Amino acid sequence: MARRSNRRRQREASFEIAIYGLIIVLFLLTLLYPALRAEWISLIGGAILVGSAIYQSNQRWRVNVFTWVGGLLLLGIGLLSIQTGQGVPLGIFLPFGVMLGVIVAGFFSGNL
Repeated sequence: MARRSNRRRQREASFEIAIYGLIIVLFLLTLLYPALRAEWISLIGGAILVGSAIYQSNQRWRVNVFTWVGGLLLLGIGLLSIQTGQGVPLGIFLPFGVMLGVIVAGFFSGNL
């Protein structure tokens, strides 16, 4: 039983590292392609975080509340910005700040 639990924790940690890796790739894409608008970065980042939270919940793994809040916030901001055409407040710094906050909160809460 302990072996199964250890494997489960390893799978969970591997999944979280992969998600954080996806977020870092998203950061790198915005540096390589400055034409990417902050609305789309918010939308993609929110989709990554919410998708991750849904998958982790379905696997009955721990999900940090900051993952849910950050993902839903980014999805909402991205959708509203695309619909209104007004852009994201603070530009690209808002999605970066939220995603970085989720990573730091996850680290300090012990979920990574």
